[in-house]
Amino acid sequence: MSFCRLCQQNRPLRDSHIIPRFVSKWLLDSSPTGGLRDLATPNRRRQDTPTVPFLCPDCEQIFSPWESTFAARLFLPLHRNEASSFTYDSWGLKFASSIVWRVLTESLEHGTGQLTLEQSRAVGVAEQTWRAFILGTARHPGRFEVHAIPLDTVSGNVGSDVSPFLNRYLLRSAAAEVVVGAKSVLVYSKLCRILLVGHVVVENQARWRASRLSVVQGTFGRDSDHYLPYSLQQYMNQCAMRCAEALASQSAMQKAKLRARLEANLPRLAGSEMFRAMRADVARSGSDAFAVTGDLSDSAAGTVENDIVEPHDA
Repeated sequence: MSFCRLCQQNRPLRDSHIIPRFVSKWLLDSSPTGGLRDLATPNRRRQDTPTVPFLCPDCEQIFSPWESTFAARLFLPLHRNEASSFTYDSWGLKFASSIVWRVLTESLEHGTGQLTLEQSRAVGVAEQTWRAFILGTARHPGRFEVHAIPLDTVSGNVGSDVSPFLNRYLLRSAAAEVVVGAKSVLVYSKLCRILLVGHVVVENQARWRASRLSVVQGTFGRDSDHYLPYSLQQYMNQCAMRCAEALASQSAMQKAKLRARLEANLPRLAGSEMFRAMRADVARSGSDAFAVTGDLSDSAAGTVENDIVEPHDA
């Protein structure tokens, strides 16, 4: 028996995903080598994102229809490049709110970094507001907006200080964290090419309008002019650097195993999204794409496996 974070009752808990299972399943199904790595243990090959005792079975079932609909009607079609624009109904904001609430709630239990008194109060109100919206006791999240931004490769004119691993991070990673700045607190949930951002404390909120998820109905896609503040762009670039450093730290044995798996699956690599991301990094950064932080080996194998799943602790 333990405490369910959603209904707040003492009930048996399920091992719950913070990052939904369909995200890791997509990464595995579309990977040329069929494995995942995380930043904390890059030498360990995984088959799923971590789970934590978090929700009771009844509350898990609240999330289930939103997750399955989001995966079938938006996540998978986007990643298969079936269209560039998608419509959503009430399930869109419900699903996204459930994700940012999960990330924020779990982060509160592990510490969210140095918060001011005002930020700490806002975090508490945001958690309560998103939980009430998920449970249906609030009609909308109010000022704690949730945004969805599509991601893709970046061109060669984005600046010399950009990580040579950036495109692989943008297309082939999942991450969940609370990002705290001097004047902002954002819940950052990256589901491969979909970035969900929950607003806790934010400046210039009106500039985000194009990516705000609507309560009833809306459109998500690459056709809109989405706003991404420079500080968040810098944060994503730092994440890409961390991914490259983690892969660089793999043992010689792991790199050899990776190279063997890659060579055995070259036809699958050639048509994969990983290869598209790697080509974009090479086009932007040249040989630096293969040697970001030290010796990544003498081939692409040091960087292509596997897809990065970041720890979801804050």
